[in-house]
Amino acid sequence: MALQGDHRARLPHLQRPLYQEAEPISSKPDIPQQNQLPNTMAERRIQAEQPREAKVHTETLPRPLERYDDFLGQFTAMGQLPPPILENIIAKEQAVTSPRFLRFTCTQCAIDESTQKSTGLPLAAIWHPLADICPGEDPIPILNKIPFRCNRCLAFVSPHFRFVEGGRKCICNICGLVQDSPEEYFNDRNNKPELWAGTYEFIAPEDYSNRPPMAPLFFFCIDISANSISLGLPQQILTSIKGVLDYVSFPERCSIGVMTFDTSMQFYKIGSTGEVSEILVTDVDDPFIPESVAGLTYNVAEQREQLDGLLDRLLAWDFTQPPKVNLSAGAVADAMKNYLLKGRGGRVLIFTSQLGTVGKGKLTNRVDPKLFNTDKEKTMYAPLENYVTLAQECTSEDICIDIFLCSGQYADAPSLAALCSQTGGDLHYYPNFNVGFDGERMYYQIFRTLTRTQGFQAVMRARCSNGIAIDQYIGKFKRKGPVEMELACIDSDKTIVIMLKHDSKLQEDIDLHVQCAMLYTSQYGQRLIRIFNGVMKSTKMIPNIFKGGDADAIANVVARQSAYSIYEEAVGTVREKWHASMITMLTIHRMTVGDGEVNKILVPETLRMVPLYSNTAMKLPAFAVSGVPIDARLFSVHALLGMNIRQTRMHFYPSIYSLHDISVQPQQPGTLNNAEFLILPNLVPCTLQYIQSNGVYLLFNGEVMLLYIGRNADQEFLQNVFGVPQFDELSENPELWALNDYGNDESAKVLAIIDEVRKRSPSAYPSLHWLFEGKGDDFILRRFMVEDVTSGEISYSDYLLRIHKIVLNKIAERRG
Repeated sequence: MALQGDHRARLPHLQRPLYQEAEPISSKPDIPQQNQLPNTMAERRIQAEQPREAKVHTETLPRPLERYDDFLGQFTAMGQLPPPILENIIAKEQAVTSPRFLRFTCTQCAIDESTQKSTGLPLAAIWHPLADICPGEDPIPILNKIPFRCNRCLAFVSPHFRFVEGGRKCICNICGLVQDSPEEYFNDRNNKPELWAGTYEFIAPEDYSNRPPMAPLFFFCIDISANSISLGLPQQILTSIKGVLDYVSFPERCSIGVMTFDTSMQFYKIGSTGEVSEILVTDVDDPFIPESVAGLTYNVAEQREQLDGLLDRLLAWDFTQPPKVNLSAGAVADAMKNYLLKGRGGRVLIFTSQLGTVGKGKLTNRVDPKLFNTDKEKTMYAPLENYVTLAQECTSEDICIDIFLCSGQYADAPSLAALCSQTGGDLHYYPNFNVGFDGERMYYQIFRTLTRTQGFQAVMRARCSNGIAIDQYIGKFKRKGPVEMELACIDSDKTIVIMLKHDSKLQEDIDLHVQCAMLYTSQYGQRLIRIFNGVMKSTKMIPNIFKGGDADAIANVVARQSAYSIYEEAVGTVREKWHASMITMLTIHRMTVGDGEVNKILVPETLRMVPLYSNTAMKLPAFAVSGVPIDARLFSVHALLGMNIRQTRMHFYPSIYSLHDISVQPQQPGTLNNAEFLILPNLVPCTLQYIQSNGVYLLFNGEVMLLYIGRNADQEFLQNVFGVPQFDELSENPELWALNDYGNDESAKVLAIIDEVRKRSPSAYPSLHWLFEGKGDDFILRRFMVEDVTSGEISYSDYLLRIHKIVLNKIAERRG
């Protein structure tokens, strides 16, 4: 939420930080083996607090602990480094697209490819086409006619077209062609948004699409096998659908259907008198569904009574003697594609609880323990070819697939992920699904899927000005020809990485342009084309490249490059390449600034978080060395491929808020500042060293919210906030785990803080989990302690020391 306030310049600071003053480091810091890791939280804290050799002052390490509670005014994209991704701003476009929609890894790039590669920084743009616009920002202007396009490269007119000869001629900023201007452009240019707005859109001509605009349709496919019934999965899904119906976007245009499956498929239709008829399809290899999609779906606004009646009947349905095995997600998706949604399109949500071993696309266990930690390990991460083909066919039919995988056993996530990613959908993973722990999270993810901004039947592409070119796209889409992407659905959580490359040497200090275009169907039924215009500068000065670097964008791009590489290279190789690029950056930077003090760890000020993100990313399931189940690894890879920058920022370094001392913190957390913006509590580093036994903390990683209560938490605080003064009484009675207003200042503030953190979530509204020190498994807490040692990965402080030593050695080698 962005609010009005004083404008403050957001130019990058140029001074170099001093992270440590210490003796030269050891090149081989101790790494505990898995069986040497401490088993209890107390032991882990003791380990974290144990004094090290004089190496690094951990309290001064670079960390993203800014709360961004103050509103920092308006930001204009022209010529400025984008503000930190969590900062509160109002973006005002001045001929350049807002960084909410298009954000570069570097605002300045090298004049040639070799120089750019020598910096270790990727050259890329992150395109977020349906990013939410904050209050106070101007809406995207809609043109009342089709804008002019370049006759040669077909780029759309933008504020960067140059008009010459009194406006009678124009020069394309993408290809440089000089051409005649349409008459209206040299007679009246001031009232044309395409000549001053960085982002604009217009209604697409009819000949831009061979299908009519698609109305939103969501079809829920629910596993009712014995395993699913025992987990309580059908009841949770049906209850969640009922809870979301009042909030569905554009309910007058949106339709919802429900089917179930085990070893057969069951479709349901409710009659005018409320009776439910079941259509049983037993031939799953060649299914016949004797009903149209219109007869099996219900408009949320006009047929709400029937839809509620159907859900109520299914909730009361007696699923007796369910089989132990079930259809594969591929069989369900294939049936929906060929026999129900063909020529119609829609979003299909498949909920499955185990490996689908029946029907088309049946799955088998492809895990081979002998392949782990070898070059052939990647073969287990490759999806089955028939799933890739099915996904491409679904996209061609405008069908998007979401899969909710609720299995603690192997279920071939690589193939399921391909079915989702190629259609623009999501894979949601719930290992060992538990209704009590995961039910709320599932509800909020269903809620997000049905209520967020989304477009359908999308075709996307980018164009670059002379001297640079598109290298590749990374994201969740189907490739359509050499330069275009196709998606059945694009939503406000998805981004596309556009990897750029030099195709010739550039002149110094010139503008480099990237124009992105997306044809899509909006939720209100219009076929629109949205245009985005981004600009970089060329430079031959390496320090300028570092000063224009965006750490959040770089971390997002490198993570997604690396995740994409998991399908082609061994995990160890992927990790080595990531570290090598960062070491290259630090080496070139130190050599450029010419600082000879070996006890300094020098990192460019704008990129000071890159080493931290590099270390914490290696602890994600996608990149962890060993001990990660295939499904968990591929879910992590799939999630990274489409993440927006806010999500990766929280994913790499969660926020830990100190609640127990809000009454004595400066600026009074839980209250509003002068700009009517809620002030959040102090942030705590993500290491057990800072988690105190007398503390109460709120932890959030962009997906899960955790309320952690220390054993020695102040009794008065517990009484005020939770209504119970004793730690043991609160921890042993789950019925007391509720957030209520107890009519005092601390209670009101804590409720306001939790609500505000949830509102700032970059994706689904997060579920809240409770954890008490010493009570049960603290695995979920350790997920947030990203600075600490994990099995196979060293701590953040030791990591800095190790790469510092490597950098010094490399410089010594270069200088001979």
